[in-house]
Amino acid sequence: GVEKVKMSGSFLILLNYFFLFITAVSLSIVLMDRFFFKQRENGYELDVHIKYAYEFTPLLLIVMVFRSFIFEPFIIPSESMYPGLTKGDIVLVNKHSYNLKFPYTNVGLIQTGNISHGDVAVFQYPLDPNTFFIKRVIGVPGDTLKWVGDDLYINGTKVIRTPLTNGFAQAFRRDIEELGDKRYVIRRLNSIESDRFNTTSPYIVFKTMKDLRDMGVDVSQKFEYLELRIPDGFYLAMGDNRDMSSDGRVWGLVPQANFVGRADYLIIHLSPDVPLWKFWEKVQFSRTSIIK
Repeated sequence: GVEKVKMSGSFLILLNYFFLFITAVSLSIVLMDRFFFKQRENGYELDVHIKYAYEFTPLLLIVMVFRSFIFEPFIIPSESMYPGLTKGDIVLVNKHSYNLKFPYTNVGLIQTGNISHGDVAVFQYPLDPNTFFIKRVIGVPGDTLKWVGDDLYINGTKVIRTPLTNGFAQAFRRDIEELGDKRYVIRRLNSIESDRFNTTSPYIVFKTMKDLRDMGVDVSQKFEYLELRIPDGFYLAMGDNRDMSSDGRVWGLVPQANFVGRADYLIIHLSPDVPLWKFWEKVQFSRTSIIK
């Protein structure tokens, strides 16, 4: 749930800052020796902390640059992206897919690409920046989205869904959805009630744009029809586990600055039900793949 995602997100932020602190301390020791103590330059026996700083600083800097500008691992904390991604999967997030940011901040340096329809992206939860979500980008700035019952139209074109009929549990159904140049499998509840859009919560309270009430919409009602336009600088993201995922239909749009990067590779799976000391059972490579 959201609380577990929040805990893992807070831990990730603390880990990042701890790593930054260790790197800064190690680099400072090296610089102090180079310009003041000069133990290595004069051939003296190095103090232990200076010795280790010289040994580990290059590695720490390489890791920091790699995680800040190239790829960063992210563990899937929930089933919101099932069946493509599941809890325990570790993905590599492409940190240069959209823009390069100053390390550990949202300060953009250089834009390197566009956030596109169908991208599986990691971003900071709009209602709590200490929480990281992974969802699929459904709407981009300028899009007009329209829901008619369970069908989604983007700029007047119906999003294609092809049912998969291969004997899955009757409580759910799986469809192949096509969005842009992406084709992927989504899971939906297989019930009459799930065919009504927004049956589990009030439709949406946008925290990042004008409230629907100001648009004359009764937010206490459940809708079988709704149309909205995505404003500049914002995106609508949804989970592939459509009826079992808290997504942009509930908590609103994602500001562009919140995006961390695009998830490109599933590299390993850590079985959440297996204890860490059973490493040979916990770590699985069978799910390794390129993320669609």
